[in-house]
Amino acid sequence: MDGWLLGQVSSVLTALSHAQELFDGAGRPTLPGDFAPPANLQDDLGGGLL
Repeated sequence: MDGWLLGQVSSVLTALSHAQELFDGAGRPTLPGDFAPPANLQDDLGGGLL
């Protein structure tokens, strides 16, 4: 059971790693030109998402 569970965790971590690489490679999503987030939105999120 432990070996099976370890295999599952390893598979999930590998998949997440590949997903992160794809996300980083794609760059930031493009937003429509008329989309302007409020100036304080970036501060509220710590600047991590925008």
